[in-house]
Amino acid sequence: MASSSGFDGIEASFTCSGKSHSLDEELRTHKPSDPTWNKIGACWVFYANPFAVKPVEVNDLAIQLWLDFLSSKEKVTVDCVKEIAVASGVIGGKWLIFVHKSTIDEVWAKIAKATVERKLGTASKVATVHAAKIQNKNPNLHVICVFTENWTDKDDVMRVEKELRSLGVTGVIRYKPDIYTHLNLYHGNKYGIKTTIYESKDKKQSK
Repeated sequence: MASSSGFDGIEASFTCSGKSHSLDEELRTHKPSDPTWNKIGACWVFYANPFAVKPVEVNDLAIQLWLDFLSSKEKVTVDCVKEIAVASGVIGGKWLIFVHKSTIDEVWAKIAKATVERKLGTASKVATVHAAKIQNKNPNLHVICVFTENWTDKDDVMRVEKELRSLGVTGVIRYKPDIYTHLNLYHGNKYGIKTTIYESKDKKQSK
């Protein structure tokens, strides 16, 4: 296990050997519901697609373009944020899936395996019981983020959505481009713009 600085806490990340028995063992001993995460203050468990291209993180160009736009006093819109994302190369994004604590270990195991097996996107991470307790308005819910390489590639984004449904993900899930997070644009932001660009509804009801 390797740890690095993460959002509001330690981000516990695991480098998988690619062998099924190793992955199964990791998932069994590092369940998101494990109360041990509270003791060490870890907020996330992370798995990467071993063959995926790592998305471009926030960079000086993205920040500068954002500051320049704000100084222009023009209205902040989804289109202007998209232009900044494309110009700076920050085009990754993620599906946001909220799962009840009663099923989080089961759902996460399926998504983690599919990520390592290259059936989803670039990576996936799940909020631990510690993160659910300190970050969510509802501590009974865990969020799973399933990342894709390029949010402007709608075909690929929806391919991942279809795969998530085949894994048994139910309820409403939403897709958020990383650029919004990097620019500190969250739900209820002062500019009044939505920070999720795709929404998928399922007939089944999540628990």
